Amino acid sequence: MMLGFSAFSMKAQDSWVVYLNKVQVLQSTQESPEKNIVSINEEDLKNKQVFTLTYFDREKQKDWSRFIMLNNSEDHEIRRLKSNRLRYTNQDLLKLLQKYKTIHIYTWALPDDPALRKRIRVRRVHLCTLVLE
Repeated sequence: MMLGFSAFSMKAQDSWVVYLNKVQVLQSTQESPEKNIVSINEEDLKNKQVFTLTYFDREKQKDWSRFIMLNNSEDHEIRRLKSNRLRYTNQDLLKLLQKYKTIHIYTWALPDDPALRKRIRVRRVHLCTLVLE
């Protein structure tokens, strides 16, 4: 009886995937700042393609919003957006990487209800780190 309960109570894993120039460069279900690194050289960003990161919630919580945040290596926020997808043209990504060299991408979800939002604490999840070679 206990085994059946625990099997049903386990949450399916969220996942995320990163594409550069229509080529998948990272797919993960586990937070790992040491492993989830995408090295990019300037030549990769010379064409008119795009960089895309998409986060997939296995169990989407009703009335909650997903956020993605980009931080520099000193943990200062570069950009925050309310979405499960981050998309940059190669030209725009190149400008960011030339300026910051390393960009850490995080996500978290928050309730839409402001009263509930004030009462909870949410930990950000590291998705990947972009490094200009």
